[in-house]
Amino acid sequence: MEKNNRNRSKKKDRKPKIRPIALAVSRHPSDHAFLLMNAFDSAKNEHFYRPLGGGIEFGETGEAAIRREMKEEINANVINLSLLKYFENIFTFNGKPGHEIVMMFSADLNDSSQYQIEKFEFTDGKNNNDHVTAVWRTIEQLQTSDHPLYPDGLINLLLSL
Repeated sequence: MEKNNRNRSKKKDRKPKIRPIALAVSRHPSDHAFLLMNAFDSAKNEHFYRPLGGGIEFGETGEAAIRREMKEEINANVINLSLLKYFENIFTFNGKPGHEIVMMFSADLNDSSQYQIEKFEFTDGKNNNDHVTAVWRTIEQLQTSDHPLYPDGLINLLLSL
């Protein structure tokens, strides 16, 4: 009984944690567009773009996380992984605060036929219940879009590539 009460109080006292994530930008060989997730924040009523990727599991490297996430999300094997930059991302998503340390990679798709796919569709989220699309977007499209690109500062990195 005492153990149960301790577990309940731990759950109540949980503080938000910093989450390590790995994201990757893949560049289309013909028009140099970037493959980005088209996501939606219902609390802000805001569509936005973000590179593909996700959480780094305990004992997993950032590179291994990208390989796993790209396989899970769009069934793609990636090659030529290169760490571009670290970002600290402090944000609010769906009304909840978030804090991430982001390892941003560049990655090429191993199967060149996947560059011909205009839109990737997959499920994501804790229960795999979020319908998500990933689309190719050029720098020009990102600069004129009303959809912001996250994490903040990523557009400047992409401009330098």
